[in-house]
Amino acid sequence: MTAHARTAHATAPAEGVSPGSVRQLARIEAGRSLRRVSIWLGFVLTIAFAASSTTADWPGGSYEEKLPQSFLPIVLGTFIAAFRTGRRDGQHDVSESAPLGPDLRALARLGGLVFPVLLTGCIVVGLAIASRIEGGFWLGDNPRRTDTALHPIAELLQPLLIVAFVGAMGIAIGRARLRLAAPVAIIVGAVVFTMFTGHFLFNVPPVHAFTPVQTQPLDIELDAATAIEQVPADWFVKLSDDGSPTRQLVHQPTILGHDLYLVGLTALAAGVAIRGARGRRLALGGTALAAAGIAAQLLLSPL
Repeated sequence: MTAHARTAHATAPAEGVSPGSVRQLARIEAGRSLRRVSIWLGFVLTIAFAASSTTADWPGGSYEEKLPQSFLPIVLGTFIAAFRTGRRDGQHDVSESAPLGPDLRALARLGGLVFPVLLTGCIVVGLAIASRIEGGFWLGDNPRRTDTALHPIAELLQPLLIVAFVGAMGIAIGRARLRLAAPVAIIVGAVVFTMFTGHFLFNVPPVHAFTPVQTQPLDIELDAATAIEQVPADWFVKLSDDGSPTRQLVHQPTILGHDLYLVGLTALAAGVAIRGARGRRLALGGTALAAAGIAAQLLLSPL
C-alpha cells in the first residue's frame, strides 16, 4: 500500500462520524482528567497560594498576588496533563480502523479541558466571594487611596481563559513529533512559569497587550509637578519619594480587550491541535480574534 493510500485509509473512518461519537469520547476524556494528579495538585496549591498570600506592603501588591499570580499551579498542572493527553496517540499504536481519526480524537480531547476550567472557575468564585467579604484591596496612597478595590468580572474570567489556552496548547504540542514535543513542552512550561513569577517583566507597555498573563492595575505615570490634592477624587495615586506620582487604574476596556485576545489564543491553539481543514479554519479565526484583542488594548489603553 502506498503512503497516499495509507493516509486515505487512516482518515477514512472519520468520514461520516456522528457528532455524538466525538461528544462521547470528550466525556471519556473529561473523566480521565479526573484522574490526573497534576490537575488536582495544581488545584490544591492554587487554593493554598490564594489563601496564604499576605497583604503586600505596596499599593496594588495584594491585588496582583491574588489574581493572577495565585493561579500558577493549576495552569501548570493543566498544561502537564494536556501534554500527556496529546502524547497518547504517539505512545500507543492506534489502529487505522479506529472509529475516530486522529484529528477528531484531538477535538474530543480538547473537550476534556472542561474539568480543569471548571475547577479554576470554582477557585475564582471563592476568591471573588472572599475578597468581597474582606472588603477589597489596597490601591493608591493617602489622600488618594482605597482599600475596597475589587477584581471586575471581566478580569475574573482571565484565569479560566488562561487554563483553556495552555490546555489546548499542551494537546497541540503533545501531538507533535516525539523528538520535538518534549523540548518544546519544557520551553513553553518555563515561559508560562516566568510569565507568572516575573509578571512585571511582561507587563511593560506595549508588551502588556501580548502577554497572556496580564496584571492590573495599570500604572500611569503623572507629571512630577502634579498636586495630589488637585487630581480627581476618584483617582487612586501611588506616591514616590524620589519620582513622579503614579495613578493606579483598573481599566475595564483593557481587560475586555485582553479577554478577547485570550479567546483568540485559545482558538488558535485548538486549531493547531485539531489540524486538518477544521483546525485551519479555527486557527485563522483565533488569529483574527487575537489580533482584534491586541488592537483594542493598544487603542484603548491609557498607557
